[in-house]
Amino acid sequence: MTLFFELIQVALGQRSELSRVPSGEEWQALKAEAQRQALAGILFSAVEQLPAEQRPDEDLLFQWLADVNRLEARNALMDRRCLELLRKMEEGGLRATILKGQGVAMLYGPLRGRRQCGDIDLYVDAGLEHLMRRIPREWLGEWGYKHVELKSWRDTEVELHYRVEYINNPVRNRRLQRWFAAHQDELFHRDGEWVTPTLEMNLFYILLHIYRHFIWQGVGLRQIVDYYFCLKNENENRASHSSPLNSQFSIPSGLTCFARGLMWVMGEVLAMPAGWMPWPPDEKEGRFILEQVLAGGNFGNHAEGLVRTTSRWGKMLRTMRHALHLMRRYPEEAFSAPVWAVYNRVWKLVYYLKLKIHHVISRK
Repeated sequence: MTLFFELIQVALGQRSELSRVPSGEEWQALKAEAQRQALAGILFSAVEQLPAEQRPDEDLLFQWLADVNRLEARNALMDRRCLELLRKMEEGGLRATILKGQGVAMLYGPLRGRRQCGDIDLYVDAGLEHLMRRIPREWLGEWGYKHVELKSWRDTEVELHYRVEYINNPVRNRRLQRWFAAHQDELFHRDGEWVTPTLEMNLFYILLHIYRHFIWQGVGLRQIVDYYFCLKNENENRASHSSPLNSQFSIPSGLTCFARGLMWVMGEVLAMPAGWMPWPPDEKEGRFILEQVLAGGNFGNHAEGLVRTTSRWGKMLRTMRHALHLMRRYPEEAFSAPVWAVYNRVWKLVYYLKLKIHHVISRK
């Protein structure tokens, strides 16, 4: 993995070349790992910066370039869709912001168009019931505790959030929801046509998002690179410095431990300067996190032995198995996982009955 880490560091401007020239087979492996970690676009930028003698052969280079061109076109489409959604919500009198994804990509600078994009996460300052009434029925997809899936375009997946994020422990989660409610304005920072959370909000929110994915299904290097750019921008704006955990609510017990491990990973893999780190790095925890990241790839999708299914119960089984795997290091989150699963099912059933009753009453 040494060459792979070095290639990431070249892309991020932390080194200028590799320690040695990779063989043809090694370049094939590097490209495959870049795809597993959803970093193919970012790492092609590193390839472009390498001395000519260190670059891969032309066949691989042109294959990689074709992939990057498609990725840049996809990012351009996603940006347009984001702006369309923001305009539609504003025209409808709803305050909206782009979470994660295309919003975080704005922190990437020249690498913005080469960040691997997924779906669009749009947070709207409105409750589920209000959104259900406003959204055309043919646009509605699956819905749950945090978001509604929108089927507004065939070429773009959209998750319409009415909650920013949640954590497994129901008691801590209620406190978290109150905290987000008290910090609503920090979610709606306008920069031209774009509306995204402030950098200070992202320092906390993106960390919490990575932590939740690590506990529930796994996390890859793309998400860690996202946080790298949050900290890079925070370092460049030191005048507005604030700690990501200055949150005024009871955080999960494992989050600080995870954050310290994450700092070690970012120093070891990304060569992030120690001066950017809000927490002292923990090597022992960091090695464990890195082992999980490399084994699972992007969002844990490549981990061996995990259930691969699109069924609701299959997904639940997968997340439970993954959470139990982490029980020794993150006991609160592991024990809370089954509690949350039951709570979430009951909540959805109660809310569904409430919507049905409201629909019957409104027709009379």
